[in-house]
Amino acid sequence: MARTADFAVTQATVPVVGVDGEVDLSNIEELKRAIEVAARDEARGLVADLGGVTHLDSTVLALLDEICRRLTRRNVELHLVLPEDEHIRRNLRLVELPESLPVHEDLEAARQAALAYTAEAGTALVEQLRTALSTRDTIGMAKGMLVVSTGCTPDDAFDILRRESQNRNMKLRDLAHELVDLATKSAGREPVDG
Repeated sequence: MARTADFAVTQATVPVVGVDGEVDLSNIEELKRAIEVAARDEARGLVADLGGVTHLDSTVLALLDEICRRLTRRNVELHLVLPEDEHIRRNLRLVELPESLPVHEDLEAARQAALAYTAEAGTALVEQLRTALSTRDTIGMAKGMLVVSTGCTPDDAFDILRRESQNRNMKLRDLAHELVDLATKSAGREPVDG
């Protein structure tokens, strides 16, 4: 009888789905659920450790491809650890795994790669948040200028900015920045950065 897939999520590291025994059509749904449960955390890297696999059905490869695509859409990178069984390793190497599925020889290499990906994703997120905060300030200034100059409400000012950005086919933040720069230049000040 095939053994089911087990998973373990450890703190301060990446989630790892450890797989032992035979994996085939009879327990593929358990493997799928285990990976989905492990991917629920906020981690951006996830490891499927096939190190203990003694038999691997071809349906598992299709599943890994499907899971990899779904996780990629959620900005989660799945890392695969090859089984110790040389026959399975050879077969896995012959099959065209998706390029987006990094394959590693051992668990530690997979963990390190997943951690590196998570760190990169975190850095990108921080930069996106900084940009969003800066943009929010600039849009707020532009809204305030419209409220003062036209007497409209803040919501109306935002609608004016939104419509004008659509009419000009430019991002709202760029329009707001342009408006704030124009106002500061006409007031004899230096343009606002951001």
